[in-house]
Amino acid sequence: MRQIKSKCMVYRGVRRSETCNFSCETLILIMLLNFNAKKLFSYDAENSSEDRSQKYARIVDGLMSLPLNIPGTKYHESKKEQEKMLAMLREVLEKRRSTSQNDRINEGDFLDQMIKDLDKEKFLNEDLVARLIYGILLANSESVATLVALAFILLSEHPSVVEELIAEQEAILKKRKHPNSPLTWEEYK
Repeated sequence: MRQIKSKCMVYRGVRRSETCNFSCETLILIMLLNFNAKKLFSYDAENSSEDRSQKYARIVDGLMSLPLNIPGTKYHESKKEQEKMLAMLREVLEKRRSTSQNDRINEGDFLDQMIKDLDKEKFLNEDLVARLIYGILLANSESVATLVALAFILLSEHPSVVEELIAEQEAILKKRKHPNSPLTWEEYK
């Protein structure tokens, strides 16, 4: 993938002030991980004390490497990060379960639904819930990040397509009665 030279302050997931090189895919992956984590268990990247998205990106790198669980290899580091991530998810789950439903700020996310189901479904346990959330994050973010990065690359190589897309969107906006209304099915077609 192409490299993007940018200020790392652009996004919370890459928050250092020095200039860094990141692949487009890595930046999109970090953004998607933070978005998905917010929806799954109300993770707030802006106010978090630790940068979980960078850890998750290292996990993905390790999964794409030779599976040698030897200290110093990407795979070994990935396994250590995976265990830390699962421990963090278990801790979030325990904390959320110990909080009364009336005191919960994040009511309505995926984790809350899983907590409700823990009491109803016999096959569910806390470890399975943590692993499900971990798996959803991995499956959801990695594949989408690759597709979005590919779309950016293709659009950057074909500026005429970008111009056509912009013209199409401007035409849709001009036809609307209310400029701030959401996209309709007719506009989508």
